[in-house]
Amino acid sequence: MNLTIDSNVQNIIFNGNDVQKLVFNGVEVWSKSNPDPYLQQYFCMEVLDSGYIWFMTSGSSSKRTWYYRKNNATTWSSVQENTGWSSSTSNKITVTAGDKVYLKMNSPYSWSNRNYSYHHWIYSYNVRYNLSGNIMSIIYGDNFLNYSSMPANETYFFEFMFLESYSKSNSLLISAENLRLPATELTVGCYANMFYKCNAMTIGPTILPATTLQNYCYSAMFAECTSLTKAPILPATTLVSGCYDSMFANNTSLQYIKAMFTTDPGGEQYNGPCAVWVINVPSGGTFVKNSNATWNRTGANAVPSGWTIEYA
Repeated sequence: MNLTIDSNVQNIIFNGNDVQKLVFNGVEVWSKSNPDPYLQQYFCMEVLDSGYIWFMTSGSSSKRTWYYRKNNATTWSSVQENTGWSSSTSNKITVTAGDKVYLKMNSPYSWSNRNYSYHHWIYSYNVRYNLSGNIMSIIYGDNFLNYSSMPANETYFFEFMFLESYSKSNSLLISAENLRLPATELTVGCYANMFYKCNAMTIGPTILPATTLQNYCYSAMFAECTSLTKAPILPATTLVSGCYDSMFANNTSLQYIKAMFTTDPGGEQYNGPCAVWVINVPSGGTFVKNSNATWNRTGANAVPSGWTIEYA
């Protein structure tokens, strides 16, 4: 099987044939008439300041090698993860304001049954940045367009990926509007805490397209994102244990959520699929609810108190 992407003319050639549309698990994610260039692009950090980027892990035995290229370069360079936050490390990427740093891993890539016992971070030293492109390139490398699932044995894969440190917030990630998270087959905790404490991020990914969820898959994904005003569209209709747990907790600027779940989110504050998912969000926002939903709850586990409800 051979898949070729020509990003200049936005054509996809599959086994020698011109493709008119690309479908993942029944969802059209690209069409020749209306392609999404970010879905076709490697995961990218678009840096706004000059400085350094490096990669870290919480355990020396779990060090991994990242591959990167900048701007229009055609060859990839490699850099190994570090085990601390020191800017003196030699394992870093020097960047200039305006650089686009494209990132990938080997394909297919395993983080050795990744779980919550250790983490892998992307760290920038006083460098603000935006995110764009397809996150799957740091799992499946050059073959990222061929996959719509998280690795089956990997749990908590992206947990704390953009954490500056355990003791402070990330004030450098500004926007993830053009970041694509296309996986429709998830694993336990795969996006948990991914943007935790990214308090300067004003715009997150526009949609989380998976309609079949896994336990704790989005737990605390945007918790403490105090500048985020609009939640990603949440199309899943059926919820599972902890899937939205603390997802938007303490988002003090949040004003809009569109969530299509028909499952009753439950009324117990610290139990259920939406446990404290919107605790401490401001009143006065808009919640778009599935017109087929029969549940009727407000508060920290459901529709935020004081929000207007619309239907779709």
